[in-house]
Amino acid sequence: MNEEKYKEYYKKVKKDIEELRSIYPFTKEIIIPTMKPSPIELIVVAANNELVEECMAKEEDFTGDYSRKLRICIPFDYQTAGCNVYGAEWLVIDKIPLKDRHFYERKNSLYEFCVGVPQSFGNLSNVLLENVRTAEQMLVAYSDFQRGITDKIELIAYSHGKKGKDEYNKNTRKYTTK
Repeated sequence: MNEEKYKEYYKKVKKDIEELRSIYPFTKEIIIPTMKPSPIELIVVAANNELVEECMAKEEDFTGDYSRKLRICIPFDYQTAGCNVYGAEWLVIDKIPLKDRHFYERKNSLYEFCVGVPQSFGNLSNVLLENVRTAEQMLVAYSDFQRGITDKIELIAYSHGKKGKDEYNKNTRKYTTK
C-alpha cells in the first residue's frame, strides 16, 4: 500500500473510530509503529454509552466471566469487506446449536464473529460501528443463552455462504444505515 492510500485509510478509520468512541466509550487504538503500513487494531468493550450511563459502570464491569471485550482488526478494505472482530473466549461451543454459530473458532482461544454479509458493508456509513453493534448483540445473545437466561438465541443473522447472500438480498433496505 502506498503512502497516499494509507493516509486516506488512516483518515477514514480515525473518523469512524471517533464516532465509535462516542457510542462505545471503552475503545482503545492499537497502532503498531512499523516501516510498512499495517492495519489499525482496536480493543473495544462492547457496552454502549446508554448502558454504561444507566448502570454507572466502569470498563471492568464488562470484562469478567462473560467479557464483552473485543479485538478488532480494521483491514485496508474494511469499508467493503468489513472488520475482523474477535472475542468471547468464554463461549462453550458445545452449548451453541450449530445453526446459531455465527463465528469461527480460532487458535488463540478467541472466536471470529461473522458480523455481516459481504455485500452489506458497502451500504453502511460506518462499517466499524455497525460491526461492533452486531458483535455486541451477539455477545449478549450468546451470554444469555449460555447462562440459561433464555432457551433460544435471538439474533438477526443470515446463513453462511450463498444461501446467506440470497437471504440478505431479499432484505437489503432493512439493514442499510441512514
